[in-house]
Amino acid sequence: MGVYVMRQSVDNLRDFMSVLSKLKKEILVKSKSTKVSKSIKEAGEAVYVTSKEGVPKRGMIKACNEDEDIDGYGPRRIYNILFDSGDLVQDVEDYQVVSMHEYTLSKRIQESEWKGVKHVCDGDSNDPWARAVGWYTVEIEGVEEAFEHCQTALMAYDINQAQIKEDDLKESDLNLPKDWSIYFKARASGKSKDLQMYGATLIEQLPLTACLFASYKRIQNPTMKTIWKALIFSSRPDTMLQEFNLCCFCYKWTYINYLECNLAQMEYELYVFALWHICIQNVSLLF
Repeated sequence: MGVYVMRQSVDNLRDFMSVLSKLKKEILVKSKSTKVSKSIKEAGEAVYVTSKEGVPKRGMIKACNEDEDIDGYGPRRIYNILFDSGDLVQDVEDYQVVSMHEYTLSKRIQESEWKGVKHVCDGDSNDPWARAVGWYTVEIEGVEEAFEHCQTALMAYDINQAQIKEDDLKESDLNLPKDWSIYFKARASGKSKDLQMYGATLIEQLPLTACLFASYKRIQNPTMKTIWKALIFSSRPDTMLQEFNLCCFCYKWTYINYLECNLAQMEYELYVFALWHICIQNVSLLF
């Protein structure tokens, strides 16, 4: 009975997401706009700041002050940042601040290596962020989707490739093939059990993951955005196909962020850990 309930819920969710995906495409076609709204960086978040010398410096967000919206990209923000050197700087412009994850990603993969992702800036804008930093676009199902962060855009393209190519998907088709290592390892093993478990799970999950990615930037409620981030994290191929308990995986990353003094990310990972712990407890009652 419990298995039937779970399968029925998954089928209903898949149908609902399919309808949402079609509606999203219609809205994007009509709007003909790829403009994004820049998100605020939270206190405690580890970041890198560009300097006049050209060498990014690592620090932590302490506070943020908002000014007026410029050209529809969101409020212009001034950050107070405590650098690893111990210096506290209180007038850092938002276009100078890069999240730790985006910075480390830029060191791993160069723009010339991107597949299906374009970097877009608005050279005519009065907002320095739009002129200097910009955003990223990916063509999905004939529609150009916009993403604030490069990592999200790269992942969205990879997910779309997996949806299109299914069993013909190759590591060379992807921007971030390491995120799919478990899936490719299962395929290479040739074991029917592995293929049935990982392959089928991945193909069924992809429409949901794609919809979560596309809808995240349209959510305004802070609590729902945090929950959505947790869902996106858990639906990523490398997370979804883990061979060990997801809660342990989340706890591991909580500890890593603690060691790196990335307090905002540590708090988020704790949230994911708690959310999944509750979900697993509730789902287990069905069986």
